[in-house]
Amino acid sequence: MLTLIGASFLFGTGQPSYATGGWYHRQVLANGGKSLLDAPEFFSEIELKLLAREFPTPFKAVRFEHPQKRNAELDLEEFDAAIKDGSIHPPDADAARAAHKRMRGVLGELAGLTAVKGQVLPDDLLDDVLDDVRKQVFPSEFADYHEGCIAYAKGDHPAARAVWERLLARPEKERRYRSVSAAFMIGVLASVDNLDDAPQWLEKARELAQKGFPDSTGLAAASYDWEAQWHHQRGELHNAAVASLRAISTGYAKKTCAEPANDTPEELAKFATDPLLRRIQTSLLLSQYGAGNMLATDADSILARWLAALEAAKVKDFVGAERVAWMCYTMGDFPAATRWLARASSTTPESLWLAGKLAARDGRKEDSYRAMSAATRLLAGKKEPELEVTITEGDAETPQQVLHGDQGVVALGAAEFRMAFDAFLRGGHWVDAAYVAERLMTVSELQAIVAKRPWQAAWDAIQTEDFQGDRQTRNLRWLLARRLTRLGRFAEARPFFPAESRAWLDTYTQALAEAKRPTLSREAKALAYWKAALEARYHGMALFGTEAAPDWFAYDGQTENDDPAASRTGRSENPVPIVLQAGAAERQRLQKSIITPDKRFHYRYRAGDLAWQAARLLPDNDQRLAEILDLAGRWLAPRDAEAAERFYQALEKRCAATEIGKRATAKRWFVDIPHYTIPTGPKPPSPETEPAP
Repeated sequence: MLTLIGASFLFGTGQPSYATGGWYHRQVLANGGKSLLDAPEFFSEIELKLLAREFPTPFKAVRFEHPQKRNAELDLEEFDAAIKDGSIHPPDADAARAAHKRMRGVLGELAGLTAVKGQVLPDDLLDDVLDDVRKQVFPSEFADYHEGCIAYAKGDHPAARAVWERLLARPEKERRYRSVSAAFMIGVLASVDNLDDAPQWLEKARELAQKGFPDSTGLAAASYDWEAQWHHQRGELHNAAVASLRAISTGYAKKTCAEPANDTPEELAKFATDPLLRRIQTSLLLSQYGAGNMLATDADSILARWLAALEAAKVKDFVGAERVAWMCYTMGDFPAATRWLARASSTTPESLWLAGKLAARDGRKEDSYRAMSAATRLLAGKKEPELEVTITEGDAETPQQVLHGDQGVVALGAAEFRMAFDAFLRGGHWVDAAYVAERLMTVSELQAIVAKRPWQAAWDAIQTEDFQGDRQTRNLRWLLARRLTRLGRFAEARPFFPAESRAWLDTYTQALAEAKRPTLSREAKALAYWKAALEARYHGMALFGTEAAPDWFAYDGQTENDDPAASRTGRSENPVPIVLQAGAAERQRLQKSIITPDKRFHYRYRAGDLAWQAARLLPDNDQRLAEILDLAGRWLAPRDAEAAERFYQALEKRCAATEIGKRATAKRWFVDIPHYTIPTGPKPPSPETEPAP
């Protein structure tokens, strides 16, 4: 009977499938930096990738988006290359190519028929087609390899192995392209059948690849995973772990490695006493049952049993002991975390990071800052492994991202604002970096940072939505530009704005200049102020908006988060612990950079002030006056009725004879105006709905 196998066997690839998950970085300072005292989430995939760096290999995993399709294409390409380089000499090259392509097609059909695991098909299925194709195929290493695939698909392992061994018995020049595949498949077959020589054949596939035999589908790398399976089914857990880590080292992502069969003291002892298995088990437990991953109701007892196994094994100083300390920290046992940290190396990033957290808990700010800084220095230039097969929650962060966030928080406590800014940026915490740039750095300090960042003049003319350059630098330049405009330093700000915002700034500044011309009539000045007010209201987010609180340009003004300034200075409903509260230097900087008014969409108030100046220059009962007072009041009314009140009072008193004034007096509030005689910018919203940012 024809037994089912995967298409990966038929086409000689060991590639796994991948599922990825993305996330959005949380704001570290949303709660004033309380996360500094929390345990981070560890990921088994990252932990194993870090450990795999100690088991390097010369081979790299080959991963195609569409493996079966690409493998088939490579087979045809290599057959053609074999003809061109003289490895094979068919009498009719075109006919040989056509027959080879047809065989590939039949193998593809066979793989499709055997795609459902467990299904059994008749032996003679496709035999007529196969016999016909065999007659046309030119005898070569390619034909041998495919013949072995057919035998394997039919469940005849001895026949498949015999064919592949015959292939490998050919002179080297006649088996250049399929030697690695044949050795690999013999190793796979031996692994499936649990034969003693499986590791030797998988190693032979690697030796052949290292000698230069083509391995376009990455079988040498995939061989480690099969070797790990072979060792694992024989109970050779240490060797299985080594092979798995070598597979990961090639580029294959995994979330598991060697694991105990159960959590009995006897089984855990096997792992506690083996240096490599001990590190693997500690990391996996920390990932599975640590912060953010409390998957079991008895997580603490699971971790406690592992700690007991380590103690029973009399394990003290060992590589990876800092992970045990982190485990204790996660469980809230800080004295135990301190004890285990003393058993670990004091020079690893993870050890220094934990030392920094423990120091922060004790209120030792300087010690915490030094430890965190040392940890991040050790990580400089060492890229953290990526998450490829781990699906995370939307706000999950990798350990290095959390570490950089923690360093940013302790740097704030040490009044090292530039260090905090850099740390938040390295961790991908843009909003936190923006808080430092807007509120804690001086303008000159921010300008110096921007000046050191490369920028192409051609980028200035590109619209924001079309920009493809350095977005972080563009965002930082724009942040600087808006900070300068809030200070009235328009000429300095202009070069840092994107193209469209620069045009809005020009309109705004020209209108202000026009309004201040001494020779202009009061009416003309009023309309100039009104023009500036429209720019401030409808383009104010782009011109004046704060990246973080109170305007939240970072979120396009559509949502808001906690204001770090409020929580760190005790002005919020949930103030942070004393150890995380802003120091004197941070408070002084916040006072100097205060946003006026410190209210959401603060630029609307700026627009309202300009509208008020325009209104003061127009005569009572002027239709334009009534329209300005009504519309400007409605800019503020949805969020701040008290601030809008002066516009209503003026409308009631100064425009009593106008239709708008009469309607407003009758309603005792602002009214909708169907037709305006003044410019209004974008279509004004109705008074019942809150205007967009």
